[in-house]
Amino acid sequence: NAGPDQIVSENQLVILDGSESYDEENIDLSYIWTTPIGILLNDTTSSTPSFTTPTVDDSVDFIFRLIVSDGELDSDPDSVTITVFHTNISPVANAGPDQTIMENELVILDGTGSSDFENVNLSYSWTAPVNIELDDPTRSSPTFISPEVSDSTFLLFTLIVSDGELESDPDSVTVTILNSLGFISNIFPAEFELRQPFPNPFNPTTTIQFNVPVMDTRHVVSLRVFDIAGSMVETLVNGTMESGQYEIQWDASQHASGIYFLKMESGPSTGQGRGYIKKQKMILMK
Repeated sequence: NAGPDQIVSENQLVILDGSESYDEENIDLSYIWTTPIGILLNDTTSSTPSFTTPTVDDSVDFIFRLIVSDGELDSDPDSVTITVFHTNISPVANAGPDQTIMENELVILDGTGSSDFENVNLSYSWTAPVNIELDDPTRSSPTFISPEVSDSTFLLFTLIVSDGELESDPDSVTVTILNSLGFISNIFPAEFELRQPFPNPFNPTTTIQFNVPVMDTRHVVSLRVFDIAGSMVETLVNGTMESGQYEIQWDASQHASGIYFLKMESGPSTGQGRGYIKKQKMILMK
């Protein structure tokens, strides 16, 4: 007796029940379960084995067969059907890569990497920082004009997508706006370069200059500050940048005196090709 049929949802623990099998002579029975392809029971010789239902695209019937033996004779097989029905899975929001942009430029956010397991058309809901107006916060790729800033400014945008029934967890993207003074020259450098910050030692602000060369492929540039223990303490730049010479300032007033390392990294956005890594030592003396 393979037990009653069951109807269950995906990713649920199911316990088969062969305990009603019996022998006329009341001899202890041994159990052999046969499973559908792709289903793994925790013990095919138990009277009550279990398994976790798989993810399915639609309702699917899984048929299990049981044979019991008294040591001399096997029973005829009995079967049980476990029907697994599909349950909607929440979509996944992808707000796109972080970007670094100059003032007064068109910025295009990119939520096209968001996905839904059932391939249902998604609706989009972007949340922008105060005083930033997206052209259409319900589009997958809304736009805005980067504001004028007095210093490098980080804008955090949040995206939630919906399949009409369930909403995703929020995902966020950071757009760094550089003051126009940060772009000090439209001369196109031939190679990457991270210069020694000045002044150095400093208290509490130092100036950082770096070059981004002309490239055939888009490169993501990052500037990060690490303490003497190797822990990252601040991200100054992280995004795709145009070719040019740049100058930014690091205000370390929130950090303790000590030795810090400025690390510049760049690589092609495709993940293929040569990259650039350079470090500079900085001393904060308060």
